[in-house]
Amino acid sequence: MSRDTFYKLNISTDLLNSDDAFRSYTGNVFKPVKKIVNVTYNNKTSQEILYIVAQEYNALLGNTWIRLLQINLQEIESQKKHISNKFLITSIYNIDDIISNHPEIFEKIVRYIPGVNVSFQFRENNRPIFHKKKEMCHIPFEKK
Repeated sequence: MSRDTFYKLNISTDLLNSDDAFRSYTGNVFKPVKKIVNVTYNNKTSQEILYIVAQEYNALLGNTWIRLLQINLQEIESQKKHISNKFLITSIYNIDDIISNHPEIFEKIVRYIPGVNVSFQFRENNRPIFHKKKEMCHIPFEKK
């Protein structure tokens, strides 16, 4: 769960520092904080570790929770599809209507996105390689 989501729940409890570390799909290693919580699902209750992570990381549901609470992922997925089908857009008349109703989406400018930082991470001991500009050879030809 993200730290912001945890604080929005307004739970008055201390978070414990964790010795665990996770690796994101980009290779970043990060340390979460954790909290022991009581979890109830389909009348089954268990005391589990809830990892709180920074906002930029997605929430994870660990195998321990799935196994101990006997969570049926196919059932959850089918419920999710059923709910999302209720909100499908039924018809789009033409692209001009969309452009006129939402002009800010189609502006050709680059904007600042608050809270988004971009960085490049290179492997250890790698250095950038710069290539000199190559001259193109020009071969004269006759037009026919």
